[in-house]
Amino acid sequence: MTRVPCHGDRAQLEAAFEASLITGRMYINVLGVSKNRHDVLVLSRPQADDVSAADLGGTSGDIGALTPVDVSLLTGFLKMADKGAAHLTLPMQHPVDQTHIAIARICELVKEHLYDTTGRTFEVAIARTTPGRS
Repeated sequence: MTRVPCHGDRAQLEAAFEASLITGRMYINVLGVSKNRHDVLVLSRPQADDVSAADLGGTSGDIGALTPVDVSLLTGFLKMADKGAAHLTLPMQHPVDQTHIAIARICELVKEHLYDTTGRTFEVAIARTTPGRS
């Protein structure tokens, strides 16, 4: 992935961005993590027909093991996915500049809790720049 600006069709770029938010939120939810109405990360209560990491042989995410930077990053991402893409809401500021970093961290968590746990391979090829992480 590059950080080079793309100047393609704006509608296609916005659709791709919103799809990345919804997909990232789905992956976080598969790991059993969501946010509550107070914007605090919580363990999800999956519905009977929801697929979880455990259903696929993996493990649920551990909110307590996340760094404060990760908690802030994922909370901001989930709020942006909920309010910016999934629901029609009043305009508000979102941490759009952190999207690539959040998606990279989500990929790392999916790798850790699903792929590594089940012995599958998954190469995280997204570079990010977060303090304390390479």
